[in-house]
Amino acid sequence: MIWLVDCSACATANELAKHTFWQKAQCGRCGATLPASSLERLGRAAFPMRYSLGLALALSLAVLVALPFDLSSTAPPAEVPPSALPAAEGNHPVATVEEKQSAQAPSDEQALASLKQGVHEVLTTAPRVAPLRIGTPVGDEQYYVKIVDADTGATMLTLFVKAGQTLRTKVPLGSARIKYATGRVWRGKAELFGPETRYNEADEVFEFTRDDRGVQGYTVELIKQIGGNLSTRSLSRAEF
Repeated sequence: MIWLVDCSACATANELAKHTFWQKAQCGRCGATLPASSLERLGRAAFPMRYSLGLALALSLAVLVALPFDLSSTAPPAEVPPSALPAAEGNHPVATVEEKQSAQAPSDEQALASLKQGVHEVLTTAPRVAPLRIGTPVGDEQYYVKIVDADTGATMLTLFVKAGQTLRTKVPLGSARIKYATGRVWRGKAELFGPETRYNEADEVFEFTRDDRGVQGYTVELIKQIGGNLSTRSLSRAEF
């Protein structure tokens, strides 16, 4: 870095490559001492005391490091939720508002989201080799389907099919009936879709067979159609 300093005696511009606190620069033409800035004058005054100042600074830092600091009081104590506090002897913990709300029944949207399409239960050990495809109409009703052994009346499979969807699965060979319950909000296997549940059964007995050509399956559209070939009848809860 280079400075240009004008001489106050002869007005000559002097180019200085170095400018130190402890050396006074002189004009290269007349030899007069060049003017110094206030910072330079301060540095020259402090330079003889540099060792004393350095020692004082070192002692000050040592004292600060040695001082104990208690930082525990600077942070507020963490709040403990009521549910985490131990219950007094003879008493029971009291549920918070949030806990009570979470213990309530799920909303309609949550119930619908939990109704996953697919095979719900497999209640037979017979091999499932025959194809079955079930389609449902567009709307807000879901379908809980039972595949029942036509000879014994035992349920072999239960299925969930959402509105406007098609489910492909496989069932055992033999004669089967198809029963189904419909409703909007699933409330579990015991209540199905609640009081609004409607129960139906297809009149046809479906024959799932195997021959030289392969395995015979069915496509069942649970959709009311003009000229449709699948008739159904209503069932009671007990018949379902």
